[in-house]
Amino acid sequence: MKKVLLFIITVIFSININAQDSQLFDNVWYIEDIVISGVSTTPPNSVNENISRSLEFTDFNSFINFGSTICDSLGGVLTFDDTLSNFSFTELNATLGGGCSFIENINFESIYFSFYFDNQGTPFTYSIIQNVNSKTLIVTAANGDQVIYGSAVLSVQEYEDFEVKLYPNPTVSKVYINNKRQESNLKLHIYDLNGKLIKSKKIDTVAITIVDIEDFKPGAYFFIFETKKGNVEIKRIIKTKN
Repeated sequence: MKKVLLFIITVIFSININAQDSQLFDNVWYIEDIVISGVSTTPPNSVNENISRSLEFTDFNSFINFGSTICDSLGGVLTFDDTLSNFSFTELNATLGGGCSFIENINFESIYFSFYFDNQGTPFTYSIIQNVNSKTLIVTAANGDQVIYGSAVLSVQEYEDFEVKLYPNPTVSKVYINNKRQESNLKLHIYDLNGKLIKSKKIDTVAITIVDIEDFKPGAYFFIFETKKGNVEIKRIIKTKN
């Protein structure tokens, strides 16, 4: 028997707010990666169940709504700090409509929902990166955990056909990129946590490409790979001290 928890947002006061970046509202965002304590969890690929993976920000003038769906839905009311590029929840709830059927999706949804519920007491910072044909949204909790979204949804087949592996991670100086499918015209853009572009490079169709990051400051970096079709895959690399 399906359990249904009705999720009703009642606004009894007006919030005067303008978001830092209108791109938050101009796009539907799709989860591409969840990084918890340095461990990456990407959306399940080979399961017999469709999951949404979507996030939308909606401005209702009197309040800003946060709405995200896997199998169930996560929703809340937000306030923004324009100066610090962050948002906080004044309300956060889950709407249960029967849930996922497959264990891969159940686990993925649990990790995703926990990211927001476990950190809702502190602000979430965000940054938007403009790729050639798409955008990347990075939401970071106060503890450093992150969810990475793209503005385009990839099908299961696209996820399986487009795959790169990076190692070692963490690394001191060099990152080895395994272009497993030998994707042609593959572009790499490297960003820091503030969304600043550090380096761009074309990845050859050879199996292994080496990227030297010895001169980078210690910290986390996003390696964003983009195909000629505009499909994007994101990896997170930790650069340690020499």
